[in-house]
Formats: sequence, C-alpha cells, structure tokens
Amino acid sequence: MKNKSTMNWVEHNKTKFKSEIKSLVEIINTQTKSGITVNQFTADMLLALRSGRKITFKMEQAIHNIIKRNQPEFVNTRSQWVMSVVPKIDLVIERLKYTDWTDGYKAGTCHFLVSIKKQAESRMTLSNKQMSAVSKLYKRIEKNIKKKKNSS
Repeated sequence: MKNKSTMNWVEHNKTKFKSEIKSLVEIINTQTKSGITVNQFTADMLLALRSGRKITFKMEQAIHNIIKRNQPEFVNTRSQWVMSVVPKIDLVIERLKYTDWTDGYKAGTCHFLVSIKKQAESRMTLSNKQMSAVSKLYKRIEKNIKKKKNSS
C-alpha cells in the first residue's frame, strides 16, 4: 500500500496537472492508434504525473514542450520543413558519388548524411550546426566535382 505522502502527491498532480495528463494520454493514444512506437519520454512523463512523483520546473517545461510538439499545427509546419530539407540532403548524398574522394571517405560522409537525414525525418528538426555542416559539405562536394572536371 502507498504511504500517505505519496497519496497526497498523486492527488496534487491529478489536480494541478489535469490538462497535461489528459493531453499526454491523447498523444500516447494517437501514437498507438497510428502504429507509431510510443515515445518513451512521453510515457515516462505521464507515469511520473500519475504515480505521484514530485514534478520539477524542468519536468513541467518538458511536458509542455511534448504537448506543443504534438499539436497539429506544429506537426504540419515541421512536416513541411522535413519535406523541404530531406530532398536537399538526398541531393548531397547523390552528388557525393561524383567526387574523386576515396571509397572510405565517401562511405564515412555518406553515413554522416544518412544519419542527419534519419534525424530530420524522425525528430523533425536539426540543429543549426547540423544544417551548417550539411551546407559546408555540399560546397566541398561541388568544389571537388568542379576540380575533378577541370583536371580531366
């Protein structure tokens, strides 16, 4: 049996975070119904709320971010972003074939680009550093292709 202190926190969370609990449940249900693997962090935050765990300011911010990121408007905006960025990454991967770099270097570069692409698709975001790295890589590839073309 739970002790009295835990029961108080369960009630406290149930009252204070009523809308957050409802939203997280809806997000998890939507993920389940659409066949998407349920995000573990989202499930952990819901469990923390329901089990009476003390919710810190950082946890509360994370919960609000989860809810924001799963709103239809936000998802649509991020989906459009993904549809504009992924083809550009694919282009960089395609152009890589035309460089005179060693096979090992090409493979490493390709692996990097594929991992960036996977993150863009799954998390629907890339950091400024990642975007910058892809841009710089594209410029290096084009410079190499041009040099190769001029020397032949």
